[in-house]
Amino acid sequence: MKQRSKRTKIIIFTLICVFVLQTAVFAYDKVIQQPNEERKLQSQADTVNPQQLSKSVSVAATAVNQESEDKGASETAAPDTGNQNYNQFIAGLRVQKVYKEELDRLISLGYSLQNVEITYDYLYQNYGLKSDLENLLKQKKSGAGWEEIFKDYQKKHEPFQPRSFDMKDLDALMSSSELQSDDIMIADRISFVSGKSVDEIVSKRLAAASWSNVCVELNILQNPEQLPRIQVTAEQLEKYVQPGKFDEAEVTRAFVMAQKVNQSPETVIERMKAGLSDEAILAEFYVLKYKQ
Repeated sequence: MKQRSKRTKIIIFTLICVFVLQTAVFAYDKVIQQPNEERKLQSQADTVNPQQLSKSVSVAATAVNQESEDKGASETAAPDTGNQNYNQFIAGLRVQKVYKEELDRLISLGYSLQNVEITYDYLYQNYGLKSDLENLLKQKKSGAGWEEIFKDYQKKHEPFQPRSFDMKDLDALMSSSELQSDDIMIADRISFVSGKSVDEIVSKRLAAASWSNVCVELNILQNPEQLPRIQVTAEQLEKYVQPGKFDEAEVTRAFVMAQKVNQSPETVIERMKAGLSDEAILAEFYVLKYKQ
């Protein structure tokens, strides 16, 4: 029975990895319960929308920091009492203590709260490094616009492409009862950013007890637990796809971007069809998302 469960996990993971869209990995499923066998597109995005996190995250963030600081800098930081927007930001992205201290330092140097939050969120979505924070803020302070900054960042960083795992290797990686298919994909993402092997990243995860600890150890601005899902129904695909002009992959990319910046997919699709770049769209809506 255990072997069958393991094989099921491998099959699910293989299906998830069928299609790749930069920072989104997604799979097609059929929903048999619906009369027309509606096809759903489930997106495994490397992003998480802070507005969709439950209030319990904020409570947990506070509770963690009421405990002894001996647990280390990888713990989620406790919100301050002075700025509600900043508190929500810290809790929503589950910012670790060591990274909150860095954000506080940057704010104390005179960088605006809005620019600090935009920079962190953008790097968070891209599994950026701690060292990138001040670099991007310096670009902004020198007069560069967000679209230019984002394009420059993407030019310097190769887009993530999930690897194809040998079935034996995948079986070995998932032999631990502590790991799920999401953990393997997170390990793959961290491996890509850090340059370390997936085996080494998985070993770090098993030793560190959480992905938060692994990310802090490697100076990666992320705190993943599992990969968030985005569902795009067959009706939505039919509504937005324009053969030869706007395909299913572009529709999915629009849904992923919409989640990042708290906008409706329709709003993002409208701008994509108008010819705006992804960076221009993100720049416009990140400013609105973090308007003080």
